[in-house]
Amino acid sequence: MARASASAKSPTAESAADLAGRTEEFTSRVVDGMGRLSQQINRSAQRLKGAAQDLRMPAALQHAIAARERGNLEAAFWLFNEEFNRRPDDSSVALSYWDVALSFGRGDIASPAGVKLVETRAANGETELAAQHWIELIKQAPDALVSPIAIATILPALKERLANANDDGPEDRQTLTGFLRTAVRHAVDPRNTGLHPGVALRIFQEGRKVNPEASRRAAEIALESPHLHEAKRERLIEWLAGNHTEAPSPEPNPPPQTEAPEPDVARAGIHRLSEEEIAAAAARLRKSKPAATAPAEAATPIRPRIERGTLIGIEDDALIVQGAPNGRLLYDDIQAVAVAEIIGLEDQAVTVIDLIRNWIRRNDEPLEIVRLRSSELDLENLVTSKHTLGSDFAALMGDILERTSAIPLPDPESALGTRISCYENPEGYERIVLRVPDRPA
Repeated sequence: MARASASAKSPTAESAADLAGRTEEFTSRVVDGMGRLSQQINRSAQRLKGAAQDLRMPAALQHAIAARERGNLEAAFWLFNEEFNRRPDDSSVALSYWDVALSFGRGDIASPAGVKLVETRAANGETELAAQHWIELIKQAPDALVSPIAIATILPALKERLANANDDGPEDRQTLTGFLRTAVRHAVDPRNTGLHPGVALRIFQEGRKVNPEASRRAAEIALESPHLHEAKRERLIEWLAGNHTEAPSPEPNPPPQTEAPEPDVARAGIHRLSEEEIAAAAARLRKSKPAATAPAEAATPIRPRIERGTLIGIEDDALIVQGAPNGRLLYDDIQAVAVAEIIGLEDQAVTVIDLIRNWIRRNDEPLEIVRLRSSELDLENLVTSKHTLGSDFAALMGDILERTSAIPLPDPESALGTRISCYENPEGYERIVLRVPDRPA
């Protein structure tokens, strides 16, 4: 009986094993199918995302990018030209337009994009890149003017290039000296706006040896500041009274002229150039195309050097700040003033006033900041004169900005305290306002 029972169960056991095997195979196929379906869904999502971006992107910009990818530089140039004229404040459009202009050989028409690019890089603290863009710009559009503050920012980088130059490099000392002279001359050009005394003083300090003629104008504008320190005022007057008529260094040598076909300039809305002018411009542009370089290895961001201070008084030439060196902060030593509300410094939001001593600096130097807090200001004693501004705090900030001729950050309304921007944490404030890169992960 036992053997009969075992014999009877064998087919059932075999069927169960067969069923289990088929179930496992089916499950494996289902899993594989789900994986393929997931991949298809992801690909579809990416296509939809790309399509959504294309829908948001202006048609002219889409066509310009497509033309550039096809190698049709002429079509890409005019399409980017059209898009930049519609959105002149878009730095990404300016960069694309400028790159195509370099390749197409019409940087003269695209010079407003080059100006935008230099000023954006300089404002972001990318001084080396701003200096390189400026050199490219001047090679192609010698009369293009960037803002005086941008020139003040790139002058140290240009001087460093000159110090490290050699005759075997792409730019010799004579050419770089010419670029430096041009930069100083452009900064004080009467057509260039925004040269207030604080910036003029920095232009003079950086440029008096390379272009003493143009530096005279910078010194004269710097002397217009009623808050200029008396010692600096005396040195400027003494320098102006002296004989500073050094022989001028030559401007950059123009490249040799070559024949070039005349592009259709009617669409650009500018005056028609002569054949000689077009040939000279085309020769300059072809020589100015930058060589590809390997990406630099990411460096650890340099953190700002911040000292806490308390403003306790205002004098004719300085702020009296408890916590600052010698208890005084000269107006001429304050290059920028930033006002912001920061969450995360304490349990509640804190409004800070950052007095920045070296906004214009080398890339490897940390920002030097004396940080005040609005909650520690004795406005009743600090603001003694009548004013028409909305608050005593705005009156105080207006007084500080006027005395220092400092750059208001992140914008004039914020620096005056009439519309203060709020940031979720100190890192966000440093990244957006102070232009300090994020800490590496």
